[in-house]
Amino acid sequence: MKRSYLFILVAIVLLSVIAGAVLLIIAPPTTEITVRSCVTDADDQCLTLPRITGDNLDGETITLPDDITSEYALLVMPFSREEQTQAINWLPIYQEWADNRDDLSYYSLAVLVVDAPFRPLVIGGLNVAVADPAVRHAVIVAFVEETDQQAALIALNRPDRDALLALLVTQSGEVLWQHVGAYEAAAADELREVLAKIDN
Repeated sequence: MKRSYLFILVAIVLLSVIAGAVLLIIAPPTTEITVRSCVTDADDQCLTLPRITGDNLDGETITLPDDITSEYALLVMPFSREEQTQAINWLPIYQEWADNRDDLSYYSLAVLVVDAPFRPLVIGGLNVAVADPAVRHAVIVAFVEETDQQAALIALNRPDRDALLALLVTQSGEVLWQHVGAYEAAAADELREVLAKIDN
């Protein structure tokens, strides 16, 4: 009797091992999930900040992304004079975050279509509005033709210039995060979470 129980127990264990092996053999393979760390367009290509050259409020010529010296950069990009006043609202939080991280810098990069006679008025208004020397260095204005502005918008997957962009980019200009529109606390919180994930 004991022998038959032992035989049944061994048979059950043996059948369980064989069944497990068969299940492993016929089971579908494990698949991999690739999570893109960048913002992508409709063709699943990473968005990249186009090369844009402008002058900061200190009169220095800056080309982004070429002149980004940190690993990451926060940008706010207005495309009209009206949006320029909204863009300034992003700068205090950008400055605070950049002051606490060695791998982070920030810029306001206005890409504006303005007739040449009116450009000094735009710069004059910004000079009055932005007094902090650290912020003045980060405020860049690029006066461009309408076709160049449209090319920049297309590169950033934006159909029009009706809203400014807030961005987190790598040193090479790859867009890791993007928000369309004026400063919002919810957008800042979302960006804070993204920055925490890439914390140095």
